[in-house]
Amino acid sequence: MFYRLRNWWQRRRFDNVAKRVLQTPPLVIEPTNLRIISSVSHKDLLMYLIAIKTFYRFSNQGEIVILNDGSLTSNDVSILRHHIQPIEILDLEQVSYSHGKKGVRWGILLTIADMLDDHYVLHIDSDTLTLGDPTEVTQAIATNRSFTLGTRDGQSVVSAAQISDFVKEIASPHVQIVSEKNLSKLPNSEALRYVRGNSGLTGYAKGSFSRDSVEAFYLNMEKIIGDKIRERGSFQVSSNYFVANGFDPIVLPLERYPCVTPQIFKSLDPAVFLHFIGRYRFDGGLYRKLVRRTLRDGLTN
Repeated sequence: MFYRLRNWWQRRRFDNVAKRVLQTPPLVIEPTNLRIISSVSHKDLLMYLIAIKTFYRFSNQGEIVILNDGSLTSNDVSILRHHIQPIEILDLEQVSYSHGKKGVRWGILLTIADMLDDHYVLHIDSDTLTLGDPTEVTQAIATNRSFTLGTRDGQSVVSAAQISDFVKEIASPHVQIVSEKNLSKLPNSEALRYVRGNSGLTGYAKGSFSRDSVEAFYLNMEKIIGDKIRERGSFQVSSNYFVANGFDPIVLPLERYPCVTPQIFKSLDPAVFLHFIGRYRFDGGLYRKLVRRTLRDGLTN
């Protein structure tokens, strides 16, 4: 009860600052072979506009695609179309599945897979903020290499067997842990790779995987761990898997692309990109303060 009340108050303070993004100029998008996709909800609309505008002011490339999780209102859509010109907005109900509906987490991965024949696809979360030039990301896109954010336990691509061994003593029902424990049971597992990354900013190389490979991974994991593969956190697992088994994958350096948690975050000095994850998102007011400073300095592309 106390946590929910505190989070509500912190979120309200954040939104009072974040709403100033509505006063910033629209992004003007030029056609390109890069697609930047996000799943966006009504409650995260302001965060998303800040995330995409701060990233785009440095990258200045990429067509913008949104997967509406079903909560966006008509007013939300109008705001998005005003601030991102042009923008493609897809509804979750538009996503087709070969083996039954799997929800928004698999819907976005299938949407990404459908784009990879012709585009490099970058996925960015709403709870992110770009502070400087993400040169490693630009280089990965230019050389068609998949990438992911690093984590404390995931700063390199390793074998599936190594990950299964690493987590075997962790007692947790979370879908990521359960999935990682069972990666070694996948067909041809000895040739598979994995990275314990974070999908807050991920790049998927053109041609690196297909809709069929997504469906196959889902079905294989479903056979092994059942319906758990649909739970929240499954996108993280699948993203880690497809990045690691993509083209010459890289893990972005943790000191420049940190996920902000009490365990990992120490200094802003080298950081160019921040991911404010989960229950720590509004703690200490850092996210709010950086957004206030960013909006004060202006957002143009």
